[in-house]
Amino acid sequence: MIANATRIPRLLITTAFAAGLLAAATAPSRAVFIAPCAQIGPFDTTYFTSCDWNQNLAPADSAVMGAPFWSVQFLEVAGAGPGLNLRLQHTNAPHKGDAAAAPAGGPFTHNAGPYPPGVIKGGVVVRSHANIFGVHTDIYNYHASTNALGVGSIRFLARHLEDPPAPDRLAGWSYTDPRPGRLEVSASFPSGPDQVIFNQKRPNGASNRGALPEGATDVKIRYTVGDPFFTETTFAFLVFADEGSESLSEGNLALLNRFFTDGAEYLVPMLFDPSELTNLFVAVDLTQWLSQPSPISFAIGDLFDIVGGVSPLLPGFLISTTPILFDAGLGFFSTDPVPVTMRVQVGGIIDGRNIPEPSRVVLVGLLGVLALASWSRRSRFRVAAS
Repeated sequence: MIANATRIPRLLITTAFAAGLLAAATAPSRAVFIAPCAQIGPFDTTYFTSCDWNQNLAPADSAVMGAPFWSVQFLEVAGAGPGLNLRLQHTNAPHKGDAAAAPAGGPFTHNAGPYPPGVIKGGVVVRSHANIFGVHTDIYNYHASTNALGVGSIRFLARHLEDPPAPDRLAGWSYTDPRPGRLEVSASFPSGPDQVIFNQKRPNGASNRGALPEGATDVKIRYTVGDPFFTETTFAFLVFADEGSESLSEGNLALLNRFFTDGAEYLVPMLFDPSELTNLFVAVDLTQWLSQPSPISFAIGDLFDIVGGVSPLLPGFLISTTPILFDAGLGFFSTDPVPVTMRVQVGGIIDGRNIPEPSRVVLVGLLGVLALASWSRRSRFRVAAS
C-alpha cells in the first residue's frame, strides 16, 4: 500500500477533474490537448492529470507530463474516429529492488482505439514493474469523453503498487436484498475451473458476505426470487495486460480494487425484470463503472430504461436474456441483448472490496475532506439500500 502522502481517493480525482475543465476552458486553443492540464503530483508512485480535448483542431500531441517520476503523453491519431494513443513509462524506482524504469527501453504506446464525437469510455493498462523481491505493478487508467461537437476531456491516473502481504491479496463480496430467495456466488480464475463460494437459501433476505480465493478475476452472483425468476450478474475489471498486445482480459480483482478504491468498498446495482417474467444475465465491466468522473447514485427500487442491452446511466453494464460471453477483442458481448427497450429495476446491491477492508483514515487538508466525502457517499448508499 502506498504511503498516505501519495494516496489519491477517487473523489479527489473528481475534484481535480472539475478544476481541469475550468482551467482548460480559459486556456488558449494551442493544440488538440489544451494546456494547462490539472495535475496531482507527480509522486514517485502516483500521478494524476486531466486535459481538455478538442477534436476540431489539427491533430497534435500533448506535452510529455509527469516528470521526473513518470512520462505520460496523449496523442490523437488522425482519421475516422479519431483515435487516441497513450505513450507511457514509469521512470522511477520507488521501492527497494525495483527496476530503474518500466519498461526499461523507453515509453510504450497503448492504442486506446477510436473516439468519435459523443463517445465516453475508459480503459486500464496493467504492466509489471520488475522487482527482485516480489511482484510490483504499474497500472494506468484513462477515461476520455467528448460531446457531439467533438469537445471534451481526458482524465488519467497512474499508480505503482507493491505486492501486498498474503492476507491483503483477497477480494471480498457482499449482497444485500430485502427479498427472500436463493443466493449463489462463484468466482473465476485465469486458469482452472470456477469455484462455488456460496449457495444458500435466504428465507429472510438481508445480507451475506465473504472472501474470494486469491487470484480471482471475476465474481458471478445469481439471485433467484419469486415464482421463480432470477438475475445473474458477473462483474470484472477488463484490462489490457499482455505485453505488446491490445487484447482484453479479466484483471486480478484484489489488485484492481486496490488501484481504484485502495480496497475500500464500492457498490453495484443488481438489476431485475420488475414484471418478474424474464430471467436476466448482466455483465459489469468495473473499469468503466469505476472510471466515471462522478459517483453514480442508485437505490433499491430505482428503474432504468435499457435499449439494446445498455444504458448511458449504467456505464459498463450489458444486459441480456441469455448468458453473456467474453471475447478478447470485444470484451463482454451478447447474442441476445434485451429487447429494443426494456425497463429494469434495482432489486439488490452488490458490494465489492478487499479483505480485510482498510481502515478509514481521515487525512489532513484536502485529502481529509475528500476522504470524508467518500465515506459519506458510502453511508448514503447504505441508507438507500435499507
